[in-house]
Amino acid sequence: LWPVFGAANQMLAALCLVVVTAWLRRRGRPVAYTLVPLVLLGLLTAWSMGLNLRDFLAAGNHLLAGVSLVLLALCAWIAAEAGLSLRRSAATP
Repeated sequence: LWPVFGAANQMLAALCLVVVTAWLRRRGRPVAYTLVPLVLLGLLTAWSMGLNLRDFLAAGNHLLAGVSLVLLALCAWIAAEAGLSLRRSAATP
């Protein structure tokens, strides 16, 4: 259960970085200081959740595999929302 909890915690951190990056972009400030960690955190969290999913399926632990799959889908949703949010914040003055 701890790997799933750790991945969910990192996903929450990525969500916070999305909010801060969009806010900085809307204010016209540089976003590289939050955008680079956001991308790295998102990729590493998704990779970790994918490895967890593989290991849980191999061990026959379908409950944790299901939770990992849901978290992986939420991570993809956060990535899509981040892209849309950053695009919208760049378009509005």
